[in-house]
Amino acid sequence: MVVVSWHEPQAGQRVRLEVAGPRGRFFADFNQSRKTMKKRRTYVANRRTVRAIAGLEGRYRSEFLDSSPGRLALLDQDWLAGLLFFLEHVYPQGRNDDLSMRYYKSAENVICKWFRPVESKAEDAIKACAKQQWLPTRASWWTDGSFSSPLTKALSRENAGKRRDIEMVVDSLRFVLTLPDRNLVRFSRSEVRAGRVTEHYKLLQELRQVGPKTASLYLRDLCTLYSLTPDPEQLVSILPVDTWVRQVCEWLGVVSADDTESLVRERIVDLCEAASVSPAEFNCGAWYLGRGSFRLCLELLATRS
Repeated sequence: MVVVSWHEPQAGQRVRLEVAGPRGRFFADFNQSRKTMKKRRTYVANRRTVRAIAGLEGRYRSEFLDSSPGRLALLDQDWLAGLLFFLEHVYPQGRNDDLSMRYYKSAENVICKWFRPVESKAEDAIKACAKQQWLPTRASWWTDGSFSSPLTKALSRENAGKRRDIEMVVDSLRFVLTLPDRNLVRFSRSEVRAGRVTEHYKLLQELRQVGPKTASLYLRDLCTLYSLTPDPEQLVSILPVDTWVRQVCEWLGVVSADDTESLVRERIVDLCEAASVSPAEFNCGAWYLGRGSFRLCLELLATRS
């Protein structure tokens, strides 16, 4: 069992669960009343539950990730496909998923029109765009708010999102121009394999509008697609924590509602190490469980009936 002891609260204190794993002990505090928590004394996170959640990674992969050999080869060989893979993961910005996807699709249409014209290679198109100074040349260029080009105007016309979304697309294009072969996916894979996951995670967040959650989401799915496993001390960099993942971890009893995102990541690593499962697989499965819980419940009911 992962949860090893229960701490009864005194009047006015929180309920506390003590959790032990290979890395030592940690605690999960809860704000619920003593009366409510007494009913949950038998509530513990066990290996079987954690492994079942991690097992949902297969569903996540089949429904949300195209891991076919052709797709992997395209991402490895085509810098534009790699860029679009990155943008698809960083467009979610804490808003409705459908809205984020509409914004992303608009950006994708503009990018493909500009950088994959029929009569030219994408490599030639982006060089021409840079030569015309339609892309910024320095980091943090958006701070003065004065940059404008035909590309930014085209993204705005096609409703590729708010101003910060358009700046994110343009800054991502600026960044890939600094890479030797323009291929962000290939560059990210090399950084993971070289053991520089944390450094790369921080580098991605230097791009306009890319935060910890979206950088982690991109890296997690990249590692999932290419079966990459970062060093244990760097695993926290590939574990995005959104509402679903947090709620699953709270339900398991290893975190409380006011725990920080970084602490949730650490607890996931400890929990998965104790259960001998991949933290990345558990992270995918927890998101899938939270998002698709209604459908999963219906499937379970149908199976039992």
